[in-house]
Order: sequence, then structure tokens, then C-alpha cells
Amino acid sequence: MRILGRIFARRPRILNLLHHAHIVGPISQTNETELRTIEKYAQATRLAFEIGSFQGVSAVRIAASMAKDGILYCVDPWPTDKSGTNPCYLIFKRHVRRMGVSDKVRILRVRSKDALGIVPDQADFAFVDGDHSWGGIEVDWRLVRQKVRVGGVVCLHDCLIPPTEPWRQPDSVRFYRDVICADTEFKTIDEVNTLAVLRRIQGD
Repeated sequence: MRILGRIFARRPRILNLLHHAHIVGPISQTNETELRTIEKYAQATRLAFEIGSFQGVSAVRIAASMAKDGILYCVDPWPTDKSGTNPCYLIFKRHVRRMGVSDKVRILRVRSKDALGIVPDQADFAFVDGDHSWGGIEVDWRLVRQKVRVGGVVCLHDCLIPPTEPWRQPDSVRFYRDVICADTEFKTIDEVNTLAVLRRIQGD
């Protein structure tokens, strides 16, 4: 099932049909080790948000790890194609429903810059895996700084370069090194593959 999903990763319409038929599961660029780390830090939290939800793999893992009354805001524009649909969005909604976490998930089909007035303050946890360009992660980080409480945890994907994958060179790596690591309100507490984990240690 996983291999078949990878084969059609670049054919989301076909992947959606196969997912609808229970032939394949959703796919994610976040590997299993990273997902387990995200679950660990999302454990028992009550308010969280995710930037870049794609097909719902990480969203389901986060929501399932949260407290029974936890709420996860999923921020992703899922832009439509010429037919007016987005196959990845359809997979996301179906996966969330099938995994029984719909009551914990709030879908925000907007870009992170438009989520500032929607995502509640004082979030316990955030996972960022959106636009990895400098401008994209800059906007995402602004949302994190405004919404994550002191003591809260942030997981940032594609911010580190694993020794075995030197080809990973997104702007998010440079932004993490030059901007985020210099932010005195946050402290890096864990690093797993491409994932950096930070805790907010001070703020307004």
C-alpha cells in the first residue's frame, strides 16, 4: 500500500481515487521517526495548530496524541485546480474522518498570513511544515511567535540537513539557523532528522 502510494505521489487525482477505494493511505514527507517525535511533544496538549497539512498524516497523529478535549487548527490553503477541487484536500478530510479525530480538527483553508486573526492565542503546540521559502517561513514564524504560549513547543520540519541527505537545502534551513536560533524567546530542545523542536522560554 505504501509503495503504491509513493508511485502515484505526483498523480494526486489517481491517488485520491485509490485512497477513496481503501487501496492506498495518505502520503507525507515527514518520516516515521519525525512523526513519533511530533506525537511525543503534542502529547496531552489542548490547543495546537499545524501549518501545512497536505494529506493529513501529521494532523491525525497530532490530534490523536492530544488531550481528549484538545483542538487542532489545520492551516493550509489547499489551492484548487482548473476543476475547482484539490485531491489532497479530499484525502485529508477522508483520512481525518476515517481515523476518528474529526471532532478535534478545525480546518482553516487559508494561508498562514490570513490565520493570524483566527487561530486562538496561547497554543500549547505547533507543527510547521508549510512554504519552505524564506518569505514563507518568515510568515509562518510570525504566526508561531504570536500564538504559542510560554512553555509551549514548536516542531519545525525541514530546518536541519541530515548527514545522509546533503541535498536538502531549502530556505527554511537558513532561516532557522540565521533567525530562529537567534530568537531569545525560544530554545531548541531536540533535533530529529530534519525536525527541530523548540520550547518558548519567555514572551509577552
